[in-house]
Amino acid sequence: MRDADLIERLGTELGLPPPSPDGAGRHGLCLDGLTLVFQPDADDGFTLECPLGQVHPDDEALQEMLLESNLFADGVGGCVLGMNEAGQVCLVRRFRPGEAGFPRFRAALERFANLADYWSRGLSGGVPPHFQP
Repeated sequence: MRDADLIERLGTELGLPPPSPDGAGRHGLCLDGLTLVFQPDADDGFTLECPLGQVHPDDEALQEMLLESNLFADGVGGCVLGMNEAGQVCLVRRFRPGEAGFPRFRAALERFANLADYWSRGLSGGVPPHFQP
């Protein structure tokens, strides 16, 4: 299934209006206060990105924890923590073309959203257990 088809079907199942891509072909979707951005790739796959929040430049412990989480794949569930052009920490996952039919896509998206919520709460001061020293 093409990315646009997956996103359209997801919107239909969630009772959302049909998605309309921006000028760069990205689709945005808000789920439980999280913004999910679907960026199409040249090979008909797509990258899913969710901005999580800012990290204060002086918070070295949090920055180190984010780096360690990426390095050791701890708490990222096959995703990557990165930073977007606005300086926000983002959770990112790539979907290859034809990687998943809709049921697998929906399950992967649910796991992604749960991880994004976990990290977002940690960055906003909610401090999930993983963030405690």
